[in-house]
Amino acid sequence: MSDFKTHILKNKHLLQWILSGGCILFVVFFFSKNKEEIQKILTLNIWYIAAMAVFILLSHLIYGYRFFLVVKKLSHQKIGLWMCIKSVILNRFLSACAPQTGNVYQSILLKQKYQVSYTQFISSLVALTWFDTCLNLSLALIFIVIISPTITIGNFLASHVLSLLILVIFILPVAFESLLSRFNFKNKISVWLHGRLSELFSSVISSVKDIRHLSRLLGTGVLSFLNTLVIFYLCFKSIGISLDWAAIAFYHVILKLLNTILITPGNIGVREIAYGIISEQMSLSMGEGIIVSMVMRIIGMIVILSAGTVLGGLALLKQQKEHLET
Repeated sequence: MSDFKTHILKNKHLLQWILSGGCILFVVFFFSKNKEEIQKILTLNIWYIAAMAVFILLSHLIYGYRFFLVVKKLSHQKIGLWMCIKSVILNRFLSACAPQTGNVYQSILLKQKYQVSYTQFISSLVALTWFDTCLNLSLALIFIVIISPTITIGNFLASHVLSLLILVIFILPVAFESLLSRFNFKNKISVWLHGRLSELFSSVISSVKDIRHLSRLLGTGVLSFLNTLVIFYLCFKSIGISLDWAAIAFYHVILKLLNTILITPGNIGVREIAYGIISEQMSLSMGEGIIVSMVMRIIGMIVILSAGTVLGGLALLKQQKEHLET
């Protein structure tokens, strides 16, 4: 059994790429049977695409600032804002070229320049992701209740689905940390998880006590949410689809949750199918959802590769290659 597990782990990346290839073949097969859907790509509005690229770049800058706020709060170090924003962009540039290398680069940079430990770096990522997820779900719920309370996903009211997700995502880490504390597990994984969750809650409690920090995090979180809605709006409009803002908000938060689970490298193929399935549940066609995913992936890749190149990403890739050869 252990030999089988070891074999699976060794071939994990190969299996992921095989799965990704299977998903891509499914997308190709789908469009070969639905040629009228793929024709929509030929009608893309270039002005919407250009505007979309600007807002995608803005999303990287906003995230960089928010990451700066969290790392600074957790580490208690004097960290340069521009350096932090630049490291976020280069992180994503490197990850686009070689998965996971971006986080390694960013953690080493923060450790060497500002004595931010690897634990603090990971805690910052986890804390910001958890905070953003709860905030985005809450904002989407507000949008839906005010603008379109009857919107559904399949047979369920969207407001009910979001309320349940907020409850689960907010309470689950708290309950899990409480469980680990009460039973005091001694194995390495439990001790590590308990430590990370404790740091997460400590950072959240510390943020709540600091009204200035919390207001900045909330304000930029709302700005990030609205910016992402505009990106989705422009993407849908580029292929001639008009959705109300409540539907876009729901679409955004559900797909963002799905994107946090990496099944294949960059979720290539998997994300396209997920977009298609969600679109079908929202009275759009599967083809439209797949096209939206493809457009966002391609434009997003162009933006981050361009920005990363301008900030010296190619030199970092060269250094990494030389390091591996020596």
